[in-house]
Amino acid sequence: MGALLLLHNSINASLNDAKYEYKLKKYCSNEGNIYSESLGEAAYENNPKFMKFITENGLHFRAYDQFGKAEIAERTAVLAELVKLIWNDKMFDKHWPDCFLTKG
Repeated sequence: MGALLLLHNSINASLNDAKYEYKLKKYCSNEGNIYSESLGEAAYENNPKFMKFITENGLHFRAYDQFGKAEIAERTAVLAELVKLIWNDKMFDKHWPDCFLTKG
């Protein structure tokens, strides 16, 4: 999961089997997609909203010079942090009737 990105068709198709170093340049120029941009150093420079989001939520985002098995595992952990942040118990308390909630 940590190696997956949501990209526009044309970008994804054009990168195909390119080396990570080349892909990283494209990912970092994909404005509006901070998740893909966060693979490169530029996402952490002059980006106070993103840095605040990381800090306030204790997320372990970082840039990657290379992207192998260890980096994919780290990125999977970041994705799990994001999932927990987005789909949490408090979210369901507001939107689901009591009959759908488990009491514990």
